[in-house]
Amino acid sequence: MLHALAVLLLFSTVAAQADTPDGCQPDQTPALLNGFRDIGDLLGSDTVGVPLDCEHSNPQGAPNDTTQTTSAGAFFYYKFNNLVVFSDQQSHHWATAHDGIVTWTGLQPFPPEVGSTLHPWASLTPGQAP
Repeated sequence: MLHALAVLLLFSTVAAQADTPDGCQPDQTPALLNGFRDIGDLLGSDTVGVPLDCEHSNPQGAPNDTTQTTSAGAFFYYKFNNLVVFSDQQSHHWATAHDGIVTWTGLQPFPPEVGSTLHPWASLTPGQAP
């Protein structure tokens, strides 16, 4: 009887872990936080969808880069330039700039260069597709 109880407890724990979305604690519900929430609020839920997991380390990024998947795409945080990007995972991208949102199309994950400024996207007009 004790053995059966231990097996049941083990399977319950494994099942609970399997139901926990990536990057989330067992009792945590996926939500947009910090910079992801900021750009999500600006773009709206029709564009960014709803979170499917919690912000977590980006295995394809540099150390300290993070990502979060939504029903409409994914958010990316790039620590080296403190850039938050939302992508529909096809060809549309949005990023925060000092005065709003910049957008671009294409496969490159960063806004195209404009001039030779340190942060070239800062000189784009919010909402302007380069």
